Amino acid sequence: MNIKQVTRLLNDIGVETVATDTSFGPDVDYGVNYYMLKLNNETGKWEFIYVPHERRSFGGEEIEKSFNDEAGASKYYYLRQLSSYYYSKYIQPFELKNKDINFGMPGSTLKELKEAFRRLNINTSYYSFDGKVKERSMFLETINNEESKVYFMGKDGAIINTSLVLEDWEAYDYMYQSVYSLYLFDKHYANLIKNKEIGHIFTDGDYKTVLTGR
Repeated sequence: MNIKQVTRLLNDIGVETVATDTSFGPDVDYGVNYYMLKLNNETGKWEFIYVPHERRSFGGEEIEKSFNDEAGASKYYYLRQLSSYYYSKYIQPFELKNKDINFGMPGSTLKELKEAFRRLNINTSYYSFDGKVKERSMFLETINNEESKVYFMGKDGAIINTSLVLEDWEAYDYMYQSVYSLYLFDKHYANLIKNKEIGHIFTDGDYKTVLTGR
């Protein structure tokens, strides 16, 4: 992937992005926080930078990650933007339209989580509650009567990411958001391949970036 391609792909889904030869980022006004990529001319590295609006006037940029090449930097930026896009465009709106399901609230139940997946028509290959390992899926592990953990299982069933031990209602919300993001990204990935934008380039680590936003 490269800057021009990622800029076009993001603009195509409504994530307004602007690019130059040495940087790209969101098309935003002065009063918001945002992330951008910038080429460091001294080191030759691409830097993923957080720009907080309240410190912008006196150089408050924070370098979170650096890359040796444009391809790796562009891909990472793309995945971070997709993660935010999925939340604002799909995950949160579904919660607001289905208030009979207790998303992220004490007292929410596993039954409600399953109902969310049913309404979204998400195949059971994307999640498991019974301990069966499924490739590139989310697994909910019961710790005790009140707590659970959430795992992202990658290629060949390897554990790629694990949550902390969470209260059940927190784990159910985390599971909902992760499964929905995984489902959306798989569909998007398939379309990119179908349209010959990319080959099979995304790794388990890339999936983790989409799921965790980092």
